[in-house]
Amino acid sequence: MRGHRLNDRYALRQLTGSGGMGEVRRAYGSPSQREVAALLSCLVTGSGGAGP
Repeated sequence: MRGHRLNDRYALRQLTGSGGMGEVRRAYGSPSQREVAALLSCLVTGSGGAGP
């Protein structure tokens, strides 16, 4: 995902962690000129049930 931008403000960098809810990546903020953590949430679609 390196080279992608978040909201045209943050350049996404390496993955620092991931889990069931999404992933955390290092990002460089162009407005603040500093490195931040970006939480990218996963959206799950469907019924959400495990079975009938």
